[in-house]
Amino acid sequence: MNEYLIYSLLIVLAFALAIASVGVLFGFANAANSKLSGGISYVIGFAMVAASTFIDAAANGMGGSLMAAVRSGPVPGLIWLKRAITVGLICYAVSLVVVRMLGRNGRTPSPLVVSGVFYLISVNGVSAVAGETGEAQFAYFYALPVMLAWGLMRENERHLYLRGVSLGVSSVLGASLLALIVLPDYALTRSFTTLLGFVGGRLNGVTSHPNTLGQIAILGFLLAFFFEKKESFRWVGIVLALACIGLAQSKTAVLVFAVVVGMIAVRYFVGAYSSSSLSYQARSGILAFGLFVVSLLTGILMLGVGVDRIARAATDSVPGLSTLTGRTDIWSATLSEFVRNPLTGYGPTIWDPAFRASRGFIEVGQAHNQFVHTLGAGGIIGFVGLVSMLVIAMYSAFRRVLRDLDWFPITLLVALILMCVSESPLRFEHPLTVGALLWWVFLAAMIPSASSLPESGQNGSRMA
Repeated sequence: MNEYLIYSLLIVLAFALAIASVGVLFGFANAANSKLSGGISYVIGFAMVAASTFIDAAANGMGGSLMAAVRSGPVPGLIWLKRAITVGLICYAVSLVVVRMLGRNGRTPSPLVVSGVFYLISVNGVSAVAGETGEAQFAYFYALPVMLAWGLMRENERHLYLRGVSLGVSSVLGASLLALIVLPDYALTRSFTTLLGFVGGRLNGVTSHPNTLGQIAILGFLLAFFFEKKESFRWVGIVLALACIGLAQSKTAVLVFAVVVGMIAVRYFVGAYSSSSLSYQARSGILAFGLFVVSLLTGILMLGVGVDRIARAATDSVPGLSTLTGRTDIWSATLSEFVRNPLTGYGPTIWDPAFRASRGFIEVGQAHNQFVHTLGAGGIIGFVGLVSMLVIAMYSAFRRVLRDLDWFPITLLVALILMCVSESPLRFEHPLTVGALLWWVFLAAMIPSASSLPESGQNGSRMA
């Protein structure tokens, strides 16, 4: 009898949630053309950061990983909070698509958005149906309406959305540093790759992993430098980001930060030696030369003799570094699935718990390389979708620099692509992950600003 009662209550709750979702959808649709749209975008931005970081970490058990000093169980109720934010995000995205694309004077998606939709369908749709596993889950398509909607934002919505994201990121970084003092057993991950021995571990703070905190800190630095207009707030954001990048001890985050600083130097170089009197070709040449210098220095940093000597010395004292902390073994296991099914790959469930258990990688949740991961998950079709999306994104961001001297989108995109070398941030298994958040911010930054002049991009406060 109790079992039937529970099932009945679950059915009633499911219907109530469905009715509430429809109501939220119509509410957002009515607000999309009103003054409330900007405020909703602000709240959505903050909520997306919260759901992608500390809510996700607490809902799945704080402590970073099994190597953490203390790992707590999941905090009751927070998983439902993330689900509620997910429902609100999807309803908001669908309402924007319906009102802006399907309504009067409907707007067509940009090539950048179309390429993103194609990538999602190829890696989470085609591979899910025709891949090795043949499993398709509805959750794989949660990111689809968000991808469409984020290209339909208006200027004020984009601005307030990025304001909300900036506040959320600063809050996460500040809370992570505070947790290091108040709750060090939960905020630190004990790992053999710890580089700062006096800290006692790598800082994961209020996020699920130190690498996650490093990615959020890179985003926080870029938002503070390019987007924050008040000097005091800008420096607070920069200091919080630098502290978290250092304490997270993520080699990827440190490398990305070095490249970002190089691109900022190129930005000032281009700003000093380019002007409206220079031709489009001349500005293109100056920009290309500057990016070449950054790329050359990055290559020297990664492949230089000095770094190689340090790596060999570290390998003698730290086991596992000889294979890039095991990444080459992970890549080999992933690529074997691509060889088995080259066209569509294994499917998006690659590196799920069942796959990990069958391959003997208990704590590995991704291939730690976006390109390798996409080959294993989506095969050639998914890989073509990923490369097409990134090429169109780079072309669009490059044109934004040449036209408006707006460096935020291309700097964020380069940082994201560099993260793809050792992480897999663009899996889009869920729209509320840190990797997906970086892409949503990039799409918002690419929305044109009709009220800004090209010259304003030189002072660092202008975005796309």
